[in-house]
Amino acid sequence: MSEWFKEHAWKACVGKLTVGSNPTPSANNMSLLAQEEIQKSLSDLPGWEQDGQFLRKEFVFPTFTDAMVFVNEVAQAAEDMGHHPDIAIHHNTVKLATTTYDLMGITEKDIELATRAQETEKMIFGDLSKT
Repeated sequence: MSEWFKEHAWKACVGKLTVGSNPTPSANNMSLLAQEEIQKSLSDLPGWEQDGQFLRKEFVFPTFTDAMVFVNEVAQAAEDMGHHPDIAIHHNTVKLATTTYDLMGITEKDIELATRAQETEKMIFGDLSKT
């Protein structure tokens, strides 16, 4: 590994170098949601569930290609928000998990990301996917 890469990768990790066009905003102006707020929000997000500090959902699509289209759309939405989920892809199944790592819990950003994933699924696939 080149010395330049080591130096710049380290700077990116410690926040001294901005990589990309949309760095994650600070969590300083966010707060964790109360359990009641989380449960109320989940009632509007079919298939999503709370797992400790995470919101999670498994999406199943007709094909691998469909799953990848969904992932790319969610990735762009996440990049636009500056709030990135954990994504696992296995054939036609996509598992999303979101949390606000800076606060180690669920914030409005997580609800917004889950909502955007739901909207993306419905916009592209209608009722084809399994909740």
